[in-house]
Amino acid sequence: AQPIFRDQKRIPELADPMMQGKYPANALKQAVAVAAMCLQEEATTRPFISDVVTALSFLSMPTDGTGGIDTPVVHSLPAQEMRRDDEGSARGQESAGAEAIECGSSQGSRRSSTDGSEF
Repeated sequence: AQPIFRDQKRIPELADPMMQGKYPANALKQAVAVAAMCLQEEATTRPFISDVVTALSFLSMPTDGTGGIDTPVVHSLPAQEMRRDDEGSARGQESAGAEAIECGSSQGSRRSSTDGSEF
């Protein structure tokens, strides 16, 4: 999968073929970015699983507010994270996912300086 990560044109190859291209391309790119972070060779640079879950949870939230059957909503997030205004919902969702990914990166570097353990 790593060679595909490097070529933006090949990222759709990673999607489930049964979806027949019916998915937000930006969400796929963000999910691939999260996956790439999880595949880092150095354990201390990988995100915590809680950060991965948070990032992917934001990607699974509907952006149009309909909550349709094709877009599952994660109900385990804290209430303040579930609130989104209608105007900036997609933008907020995207930035929140990026923040979760960034948080995982910073915690990975902090983990290496605090406990020194590897998994």
